[in-house]
Amino acid sequence: MSQFNQYLLASINIDPYAAVCNQRFPQLTPVQQYYRPFRTESRPYEIGGAIYENHDLTAGTYTVTDDLHIVPGAKLTVAPGAKLEFMDGVGMLVQGELLRADYDDSPLPVTFTSTTFQMPRLDRIRLVDNDGEDEVVEGRLELLIEGQWGTVCNRSWTAELAHLACNQLGLTMDPQYFENWRIFLDKGDLPMIADNILCEENEFDITQCRNDGVFHNVGAGCRETEVVGLRCARPYWAGVRYSLLANPPTVTGQLTMHNWLIERAGMYDFRKSLFAPALQGL
Repeated sequence: MSQFNQYLLASINIDPYAAVCNQRFPQLTPVQQYYRPFRTESRPYEIGGAIYENHDLTAGTYTVTDDLHIVPGAKLTVAPGAKLEFMDGVGMLVQGELLRADYDDSPLPVTFTSTTFQMPRLDRIRLVDNDGEDEVVEGRLELLIEGQWGTVCNRSWTAELAHLACNQLGLTMDPQYFENWRIFLDKGDLPMIADNILCEENEFDITQCRNDGVFHNVGAGCRETEVVGLRCARPYWAGVRYSLLANPPTVTGQLTMHNWLIERAGMYDFRKSLFAPALQGL
């Protein structure tokens, strides 16, 4: 199939999730069976999904693998010293109650943070810095095209291509990239093999997009200093969102949230080229 004659067909099933989570007295229904339990006895420190009743988290480290959703009428109470490590892109929506179990004024915080990041290693794309390291988020872009590794000429390079390359690397765009459009790196030891890259909207592999490639002698018309350098950033978890449906804390004396630590959070907002706030009100 020609790359200019591609199309995708998808079947999307939409369940009435909002209708269920807005009820004041939640109970299990056939609709809710689509969502896995908040946690299981076999994996008590792996959590995620919708919370339909009251739950307590004791001190310890928890891995959040799915979006956490505290529905109206439900309550999640977290003990001081608890740490919730969210996987990339996963977040938390509070429509019920989120409380800190702080009956003895413990100085320990409740921490919401991200899991340990590991740089993906891919077969056809990589970033390499001036020291030759390829487990980096900023460096010279190198691609494998027609069986040959090489660099890319930056004369026709665009922000859209930078987004695509960072995403393909398992990273996200660095907002500072727009203020520092180009980063200048050594040309490296590889030949320049790609220029005038043109990707269709449904293409996600930059090495498969149309380009003036290996057989077009790209290096003859592009200076050695014009190699593409990318400044990407590691992805983060989505943060905590408070809905207008959220209930105020009901614990006596707990009028505000205190000693909560939210760090390394915020999804990249492609509309504004900024990271969204880690704590948001809806």
